[in-house]
Order: sequence, then structure tokens, then C-alpha cells
Amino acid sequence: MRILVTGATGHVGRAVTEALLQAGHVVTALVRSTDRARTLKQWPGLYLLYGDLRQPETYSEAAASHEAVVHMGFEYSANGDELAQVDRLAVATLVEAAHRSPTCRGLVYTSNAFLLADMGTDATVDEQTDPAQAKHPGAWRLAHEGIILDASTETLATAVVRLGAVYGGKGGSLGDLFSEATRARTSTFVAPGTQRWSLIYRGDLAALYRAIVETRARGVFHGVDGSPMSMREIAETVSNVVGNCRTTAISVEAARACLPYFSSVLCRDLAMTTARALALGWQPRHRSFAHGAADAYTEWLSGALPSKP
Repeated sequence: MRILVTGATGHVGRAVTEALLQAGHVVTALVRSTDRARTLKQWPGLYLLYGDLRQPETYSEAAASHEAVVHMGFEYSANGDELAQVDRLAVATLVEAAHRSPTCRGLVYTSNAFLLADMGTDATVDEQTDPAQAKHPGAWRLAHEGIILDASTETLATAVVRLGAVYGGKGGSLGDLFSEATRARTSTFVAPGTQRWSLIYRGDLAALYRAIVETRARGVFHGVDGSPMSMREIAETVSNVVGNCRTTAISVEAARACLPYFSSVLCRDLAMTTARALALGWQPRHRSFAHGAADAYTEWLSGALPSKP
């Protein structure tokens, strides 16, 4: 298939783009600059489209000329907040393009699993959980999920992927934890450490996107491995993998000072299942962070991309 990917130069977007290319698809990557384009390997079948999510005219026609669109791009404000207006514009543009397209049969939207955090200490969040219960300040993205899902037609399959904490490669949600443990020989967690995270290895997530695109799957899918771990367990796993490293509980205030990237999610609790993804025949190669942490740390040290999905 011919597939347009926004956000193809991001940490997850690169892995998804390469998974699609490895499967023999032709991918057009929307990029803003030549500097961003250099982060992509020169795979056969990869084409670059220079544009900006803020300027629909730079990508609307391309979206209408492809057989599938995977929207993974997002923009941040100067203070680090995601820009809802830009994403709303991109969603509206992609839906309009898909509806008038004679070829587009799939539209996949990328959302955030942590929007559904803090449903209760014993709660497990599945794909049927009512998003109206969400307490996250970024819950505007749930409205965008609704726009995508409502855009489904007999010929256009629309899907939403809610990403958990992604690890693998040089960056990702766990990169700061590896960095701190390697530099300071301390693996920290926010007390009491019982709050849970739902995680996924980057290569496994890329394989899930590929499965959704290729099967023209519809509806909500949770991009997690289905084996949530407490923050204390995650910190202990990092400590064991890095070696010669102690595990330490810290306050929320201290966490915000040393790990600013995580300030909005450090204390959040999210235990998420992924039954609909498994029903596609997808299986994570790393069934949990405990299983995949050693590979992830090796990748982080080398700066290498994750293993092929």
C-alpha cells in the first residue's frame, strides 16, 4: 500500500515508518525540514513530503492520494504543552481528505493512554472504558478520537491507538530513567511507588500499527503490552539492568526537579489491557518491561534503533 505518515521523524514514528517499509509498503513521510528528514534512514520505498501540520495545503492532497494515513505528528507550545488547535486542524484536514479520496481506505490516529489514568486503584482500563471518566488536563485529545472514529464509513476504516509508556531506542518514555541511573547510579520512583504504568516496547508498537493498517482494523486499540508494572517495580528493573545502582523513593517535588519530562505522569496510575490488539493476531515480542528492559538498555547505550519487529 501507499501510506502517508505524519510524525514520521519522531521516536515512535520512525519505528512505525520502518516497520511499514520492511513489510514492502511505500511510505510518504511528512517532514518539516531537511534536518528532520535526516533522522530517517534512506529505505527503498520512502518518499519525503515537506510540509507543516499548521498548513493543510501542504499535505491535504497527499493524504487524498494515498491508500492509508497514519497520523502521529503533534506540535508543542513553548512551555511544553501539546497544541490542541494544531491537532484539531490536522484531524479535520485528514478526515476531509480521506472522505473525498478515491483510494484512501484507512485512517489511524495516535492518542495517549495516560489520558485514561487514575480511574481507581483497582481499575483495569480496557477498550470499552468510558473516556468521559478521564481526569487528565489533555482530555481534549479524546474529543479528537471521537472525530476520527465517527469518520468511519463503509469504505474507510478509522482507528485510534492509545500509546502507553514507550521504551526502546535512544529516546522514549524510559530514556530519562536510564539516563539518571547511568549518570547518578540511582534509580528513582515517586513514593509510594504503587502507582502503575502500562508500557510497550517500540518495535512491538510499530508491529501493532502495521497490523492495524494492513487489516484495515476499526475502533480503539491500546498500544501497551498488557503487563502493567508499579513505579517501584520499574525502578528496580532499571536498577538491576544498569547495575551498581541503588533504588530510591523521592517526593513529587523532587521528581519534577530531576525528571521534568515526567512531571505530569509520575504519580498517575494506569493499568491497561490490550484485548483488541491481541484479537488482530498481534503479539508483543517483549511481553513486559521486565522482559524487555535489558534489550532496551543496550539500545539506549548504543543509540541504535530497536530490533526489527
